[in-house]
Amino acid sequence: MNVLLVYAHPEPKSFNGALKDLAVAFLTDEGHQVKVSDLYAMNFKAAADRDDFLMLENPDFFMYQFEQGKATKTNTFAWTPARDEDARIRYLEDYKKRLQNLSAILSIPYHPISHYDEHHQLKMEYR
Repeated sequence: MNVLLVYAHPEPKSFNGALKDLAVAFLTDEGHQVKVSDLYAMNFKAAADRDDFLMLENPDFFMYQFEQGKATKTNTFAWTPARDEDARIRYLEDYKKRLQNLSAILSIPYHPISHYDEHHQLKMEYR
């Protein structure tokens, strides 16, 4: 199986970084093809603000959720996979999307896994 591991942590030597390395080693040993998308290495911006959108429906009164909905319908996000060739290629290669997040280390008995189905709809699984 081809696996795309999406990793987001500002410190590569952190516990999250160690979990990412462990996941890559385990999946590779199991015979899977693994690619890691390091969001911080790609200058990922974790703050949500007006700059996330190419244009605003209502520039006088900013409501992030409303603008997200509008940008989804009109493809006016400032960053999308289609605007980043490397990310677009990874999406088109039909990789399973694996999100590693903080809940994996907070004693929660399941790990949320998200992926896109054949209709490009985001799906969540709990393992």
